[in-house]
Amino acid sequence: VVKFLSDNRRLYGSMIGGLALSSLLISGVQNWGPTFYIRTFGWSAREIGVASGGVSLIASMIVLGIGPWLTERMARTRDDANMRVAVIAYVTALPFQIFGPMMPSAWLAISCTGVGTACAMTATTPFVAAMQTITPSSRLS
Repeated sequence: VVKFLSDNRRLYGSMIGGLALSSLLISGVQNWGPTFYIRTFGWSAREIGVASGGVSLIASMIVLGIGPWLTERMARTRDDANMRVAVIAYVTALPFQIFGPMMPSAWLAISCTGVGTACAMTATTPFVAAMQTITPSSRLS
């Protein structure tokens, strides 16, 4: 296994690095977000907890099904559908995550970053499935 991973380090390193950056993005928004809303818009911890929890709950229920569905549709014509969906999701998330904190109101900001987080979450299942797809299932010798 070590030899296989070493021989394919560029491939697996890139994918593991991408998953790590994705986790960093989502964790950063979740951990930094409450302080941002408290300092910038004067929200209480309770208000931000209810708002961000609601946005996360709704977004995760919707998007965790969209990634696999979109991947299945794209896989009809593309062999690399898992990675394409992940890249599209991350590229779509980027402007929402950048401009979310610049919004003039708390509700616009939380909506914008919520859409960005939802887009990034869409990539989770296809990205993990891509790693499973490229990894051989038989014993390595």
